[in-house]
Amino acid sequence: MALLEIKNLTVRFDTSNGAFTAVDGVDVSVDVYVLHRESPAHEWRVANNRPHPNWRRMSVNEYIKHGRSEMLQIASPCEILKVSRAVFANGHS
Repeated sequence: MALLEIKNLTVRFDTSNGAFTAVDGVDVSVDVYVLHRESPAHEWRVANNRPHPNWRRMSVNEYIKHGRSEMLQIASPCEILKVSRAVFANGHS
């Protein structure tokens, strides 16, 4: 699942003559969360998105096996990016 958050944004540009130009727009951020259930008989639950508490001290192989968040163990980064891309492709750009 993906949550879309849009905030107002003002960008100021320093022009070559020293004047400033302000452009109002929107800042869009996407927050993704993963829902998981063990089987169709089980209830859906939100997967934890926090890595193992000692992930900074792990080797790369240990991190891959044990350090990743539950969310990244269930859904690949590619699957998560596909959801984000789908949000923007459906008129939320």
